[in-house]
Amino acid sequence: MAVSNEPKMATATTRRLFFGANVTVVVLLAVVVLVAVNLLGHRHNQRKDLAGGLASHRLSERTKSILDKVDGKLTVTTVYTSDEPESNRKDYLPRLQDYLEEMGQFKRSVAVEHLHSGNERAALRDRVQGKFGEASEKYKEVLGLAEQTWNGLQEVLKRIQGQAREQLGGGSWLSGFSTLANIEAVMRKDLEDLEEVRREVNDAVRGEGIPRYQEANNKIKSSNDTFKQHLESVQTWVKDTDKLVQVLSEGNSDFAAKSKENLAVLQGLLLNMKKALGDAQSRDVTGDPVGILKEYAKAANALSKFLFDEHTRVSAFVKDNPGLEQHPRWSVRVQVAIFDTTMPAHGLLEECSQQVGPQVEVLRRVLEKPAQVSELEQKNLVLKLRQGMGPIEKMLGVWSERINSVLADAGKIDEGSKQFLAKGVSGDLFAAPAPSTQPGVESKETQSIITQLTEVGTKIDDLPKLELDEIADRMKEDNIVVLETDKSVRVVPFDEVWPAAAPDSSMMGEEKAKLHRVFDGDRAISSAINSLYDTKKVATVILVAFESEPPPQMRQFQRGSSGPIPLAQLSVLKDRLTKANFSVKDWNLAGGPGEDAKKPTPPPAPDEGTRPIYVFLPPAEAQPPNPMMQQAPPPSFGPEELKQIKDVLARDGRGIFLAIADASPRPTPWAPPPSYVYRDMLRDEWGLDVKFDYRVIRGVRDPQRPERFGIDIIGWTFMPLNNFTDHPIGAPLKARRLLMAEACPVVKADQVPDGVTVSPVLEVPTSAADIWADPDIGRIFKVLREGQRDSTFTKGPNVMDQGFSVIETSENTKTGSKIVVMGVGFSFIDGYITRPVPRLEAKKVVTLETDPPPAENVDLVLNTLFWLADQP
Repeated sequence: MAVSNEPKMATATTRRLFFGANVTVVVLLAVVVLVAVNLLGHRHNQRKDLAGGLASHRLSERTKSILDKVDGKLTVTTVYTSDEPESNRKDYLPRLQDYLEEMGQFKRSVAVEHLHSGNERAALRDRVQGKFGEASEKYKEVLGLAEQTWNGLQEVLKRIQGQAREQLGGGSWLSGFSTLANIEAVMRKDLEDLEEVRREVNDAVRGEGIPRYQEANNKIKSSNDTFKQHLESVQTWVKDTDKLVQVLSEGNSDFAAKSKENLAVLQGLLLNMKKALGDAQSRDVTGDPVGILKEYAKAANALSKFLFDEHTRVSAFVKDNPGLEQHPRWSVRVQVAIFDTTMPAHGLLEECSQQVGPQVEVLRRVLEKPAQVSELEQKNLVLKLRQGMGPIEKMLGVWSERINSVLADAGKIDEGSKQFLAKGVSGDLFAAPAPSTQPGVESKETQSIITQLTEVGTKIDDLPKLELDEIADRMKEDNIVVLETDKSVRVVPFDEVWPAAAPDSSMMGEEKAKLHRVFDGDRAISSAINSLYDTKKVATVILVAFESEPPPQMRQFQRGSSGPIPLAQLSVLKDRLTKANFSVKDWNLAGGPGEDAKKPTPPPAPDEGTRPIYVFLPPAEAQPPNPMMQQAPPPSFGPEELKQIKDVLARDGRGIFLAIADASPRPTPWAPPPSYVYRDMLRDEWGLDVKFDYRVIRGVRDPQRPERFGIDIIGWTFMPLNNFTDHPIGAPLKARRLLMAEACPVVKADQVPDGVTVSPVLEVPTSAADIWADPDIGRIFKVLREGQRDSTFTKGPNVMDQGFSVIETSENTKTGSKIVVMGVGFSFIDGYITRPVPRLEAKKVVTLETDPPPAENVDLVLNTLFWLADQP
């Protein structure tokens, strides 16, 4: 074979083809690697951004438009300090640094810093704190006032405790009062609590980190209210007891004279009853039993009337002199039926009257027709009345002994007891130095410590809201981003920059259980920047509920009613909406309590210049009348309320309807079937059918029997659901973890009105064979409850498993109105979005770990509100 040694010269075309081919090969290899890694990541639920800072962290157009509005210097500081595997700064900081570097390049007035050391963080803390100097001065003033007041409070508490202890130990007249021993114990405990709250307040405002003035003031107010309540109780007791002393010191007072006189009358009335009945110990009834019964009825009627009048007289005296009920001899223990109980001494008069009175009524009926009662029955009635005399005579004997004992105290009240009470009445017992207006100079004037505590509470209530506490709490967290302008600060926490990623399947299994995160810093940081500069309200969100209250006189017998999503359980959502520049208001269609309810209750007016967006919470089911109770059931949602809803949505209206599944078995056979009051309206006028009687279920397929499923206990409550469409509401959340509870399908109705367009937002795709909607979850509960070895089950006959939506929008082009219906309403309540998500870790042993709560659900509501407000 001939070999040519002549060198070949590469032409320009050859070189172009050579390098072009290499580039093509490299690109193809990169694509293959990217696809392979994504397939592996999908299979193992791993998410890694292979863009390496070239795409995923780029500034969005929305962020650029927000940065264009930034006026003046904006400092963005990262403080990533965590070395924990779940939040290691080495894994999570580089991406954020790349993003912020691009932000700094786009907007030259944005200064970016990355801090880590303790000294750097301390400098940042001081800088942030300095921005609130003017606003926090008022908080410092109140704090100083509280500390002065507490100095005086400590003196007062020691004074009352010491003098109470002196009375108790000296054998004075007051030493017999158990109330005084309680006062000494409470004052001693208050002194200990005062020292504790002082330490807590000092830690909050002078400890490490930014002062938490709001937290400190909340502690001050709560503690002061308790101290004030205790001191007011002491004040009331000494006044009442001093008044009692004045009355008892008058041995010949009208009350004393009348009481002694009536004791003699009482003895005579008792003697008449005993004489009428004869010997109480005898079992023989001699003479005419009808005559005995007549004489007894006459004497018993006289005693019953006397006891009633005497109880009324003594009760009026006790009402004017409440200190008497604290007298150690005024409380008696009696046995009622099989129970021992304590009652005031004059309660014995009422008790005896209630026993004698019915006897008179029985005797009256017997004596009207004595021939109808045999002589034997008449004699037995006499014997029974004789037996009843013993307890009555005993109780009235105790009353006589107690009232005599109290009246005899007139000569036993010592001077020390009188002086102690006099100091309480005059105010000397509660006097403390008044707060000084000059620092370091003690006031020479005195003022009631109760008045001073009230003044501190009033000043705390009048303080403006200070954001410093929330910033202080967030700056204690690991991995934060701090945004600063000249006067304002925002802190973006780690979970907002790096939220949990959307799971691709059930949460069972070690690999699938691990929490993975996606970068959402562009949205989180740009939103925080926007809140720094744009203070204009986006819209007014009006939460619409029907929550009834029983009238005040019936509250001990009847409870109010609210739907499955009470207004009180939406505080976290309200707080997030407020921080996102929404105004938030409540509209309770039920109005006031009981008969005070006014229908219809008009909606609150939106803030000036804002559009109202209504969020309709599901009302409670109508309650049937309770045959065991006399009162009517609480009012329920009706046609008038439904008309109001239609009116606010009639022209250019905006609304969100929250629904939840109600597929559980009825608690009783006569319980009403599940209902959703907005179902017909949404179906007929908006083209959306809410399948509230179906519950969305995510099963765990049996690998050997594909037609059978089990239940992931954690996934039952925290069900991953993230199949968003390209609709603007859900598209930004496609990579995010969203966990749902009690979800129900919301589907397009069979007939959609003219001019109405329906669009899905969150779907369960047809391909998701392990997710379906079931109208009978009681069948599943039954399988799990029976505890069989095989707890798997098949899908029921009436399930929805061919794909459906759980969130839909409906727009009416004729009226300009649009709504969003969410079948995941339960997923936004406080008890859900603040609860850590359990996770089972299968290492050497199975351990229960927790992931962050599903707070990202609120972002779904925010996106919905922005869409309804016609804003990006």
